Amino acid sequence: NDLWEDHEIVQVRRDGTEEKIIAEDSDFFDYQIGRRFGHPLVSPDGSKILFRSHRNNWINYWCVSADGGDAPEPIYEEEYDQSAESGSMTAGEASWSPDSRYVAHVSNYDGNVQLRVTSVATGESIVVAAEDEGVVTHPAWSPDGRRIAFTYQDFLCPPDVWVATLCDKDGNLEVESTEQLTSSIADRLARKLNRPEKTKFESFDGLEISAYIYRPADAGEEPGPAILEVHGGPVDQFRDTMHPVVQYYVQRGYTVMMCNVRGSAGYGKDFEEGISNGWGVDDLRDLVEGARYLVRRGIADPDRIGITGQSYGGFLSMAATCFAPAGVFQASISRTGYADWSYYYRTGGQRTVKLLRHSMGPLEDDEDKYHRSAPNRHAQRAVMPVFIVDQKTPATEPKPGLRKEFARSLGAANKPVKYRKYASTGGPYANSESGANELLPDMMKFFDTHLKRA
Repeated sequence: NDLWEDHEIVQVRRDGTEEKIIAEDSDFFDYQIGRRFGHPLVSPDGSKILFRSHRNNWINYWCVSADGGDAPEPIYEEEYDQSAESGSMTAGEASWSPDSRYVAHVSNYDGNVQLRVTSVATGESIVVAAEDEGVVTHPAWSPDGRRIAFTYQDFLCPPDVWVATLCDKDGNLEVESTEQLTSSIADRLARKLNRPEKTKFESFDGLEISAYIYRPADAGEEPGPAILEVHGGPVDQFRDTMHPVVQYYVQRGYTVMMCNVRGSAGYGKDFEEGISNGWGVDDLRDLVEGARYLVRRGIADPDRIGITGQSYGGFLSMAATCFAPAGVFQASISRTGYADWSYYYRTGGQRTVKLLRHSMGPLEDDEDKYHRSAPNRHAQRAVMPVFIVDQKTPATEPKPGLRKEFARSLGAANKPVKYRKYASTGGPYANSESGANELLPDMMKFFDTHLKRA
């Protein structure tokens, strides 16, 4: 529908006649413009249709007969998302086996995206790959139904192509072998990368927040400087994948924490909608508790903690500048963040406006909710130095970010601020010449000035 929340699966003849609704789904906001709800997947024998639904609080695959004569049923109901579509990645659709007996799909276990094969008839399910670590995407069956090709990535390696061979043993499906077909990273480089610790901590209201913590190889027993890296979205998630920019920070002596704060994908609809009382409110409080958790563990020096992020993460970094309790963070870098969501609501792209309406409601119904957490309206409350990173855009495009305006507001309030516009920030991993060769060194210089001082 127009709100991108309700969906219908419709069967129609090729000549456009005899339209028939096969299944309906409601209250499943599709920020990915179709990719999150996905496409209806018809079984090879034409008897069943598979689709994603949020109806049990988790994104699970549900099955319905192709004639629409029965109620949809989950193929393998679990309290994990059978999906990883979000702002930074796609896991691809599930895949029917050629004989229509099995479905290969992913299950997102706290950022560990496993490959599973589920029997449609019995609901029995086995893990095929990434049982403990890593991320699988885009499973596809071979024509003979014996093998599944997929991509696999983890903390030390970008996506590679793998193949799993299956066998039927005494009527049960088992994994006979797995084989890696491509290799995308040199061993000598992988050995230089750091594997994080996965952990959880309680936030201010008792909600459990998952996080990754990277430590420098030479980290001693004394607490040192730390950076909280914040993901975009807000409907996004840190997963068991490579994070080159984080590795860049760690190799320069910083402990890095990456939190999947409320509002993130991958933890159910209720968790995702936990920021409906305002963006930059409770999710920012989660980040504050994350910083305090590092201090309690003796990992971070409480006087040397920074925060940074891209896009929505850039907004939360701005919000921390103005709304975090004084002394929790000592420096902030906002990479292409957003200083006023009410302005974006009026001038921004359709995708984010739909998300704002879904998450916080129409602007005209509660304008104060939008204004309460708008950094540009509260620059006088800034409690730390901030580096505002902007990106060049065509003159004809609207400027929903208000980044320069926020920098000016901070300057007018006599707050320490740095502003610079780059040709390209290259997205969250600075995968552009301007981002890698200019932005990252500038960021390190800024953090070193404020977090590595004597």
